Amino acid sequence: MLYLSQLLGVPVEDQHSVRVGKIIDVLVSAAQVGQSEAVYPTALLIEGEADQPWRTPLNALERQDDLIRLLVPLEQLTPQAETHEEQEIRLAEDVLDKEVIDIKRKKAVRVNDVCLQDDWRVLGIDNSTLGLVRRLAPSWLLGPKSRHVPATLIPWERIELIGSSHREEQEPEGRAATGPHPVVRVPSGHLAELHPADIAEIVHQLTPGEGARIIERLDDEIAADTMEEIDTERQRHILE
Repeated sequence: MLYLSQLLGVPVEDQHSVRVGKIIDVLVSAAQVGQSEAVYPTALLIEGEADQPWRTPLNALERQDDLIRLLVPLEQLTPQAETHEEQEIRLAEDVLDKEVIDIKRKKAVRVNDVCLQDDWRVLGIDNSTLGLVRRLAPSWLLGPKSRHVPATLIPWERIELIGSSHREEQEPEGRAATGPHPVVRVPSGHLAELHPADIAEIVHQLTPGEGARIIERLDDEIAADTMEEIDTERQRHILE
């Protein structure tokens, strides 16, 4: 069992056992969010010298105990652009510590960790308190609990991403944005299959900005029906 929180910062060595960087994120296809087929990362992001991120496909690395070893020279990897493609989701940047929608329970939940199988298959998210503890406590202290699928796992096929906004909306007040950072668009998926009243209930659990992004992803008819179920004050904030 792998956990995203325990993968981040893991050292990466080259074929000669020389440290060349660390893992900073895991990329998956946005089109596979909420899908029932097996989902595997499209690449891992490794931060090398001068903070340069490198895209690393799974077949270019192997996991050994508490480190990742490259099977190819670092120079053969593809440098990651400053802004990531809308077709990809960064698990650390776009999912971890964010709210997602649990389609089955029809509610927003906070992601405390992302669970992956030993073969890198993305299993789902953990929104339990243990997910937070896992990030603070060493694995030896947690014992077997850190190696098993958590009972609170929400399967990947059952979630819907809300999507992130522009970086300038996320920067602390008075701090300028540091560079281009496009909106991460995610397909409406199973969310559009819910009754408009259920979608409205989810929107009420979110901030006005998050609710607006949910509404924007729906087709016009479903969006209109959903807005009718939202209270007037929240409608005003969403339309601002």
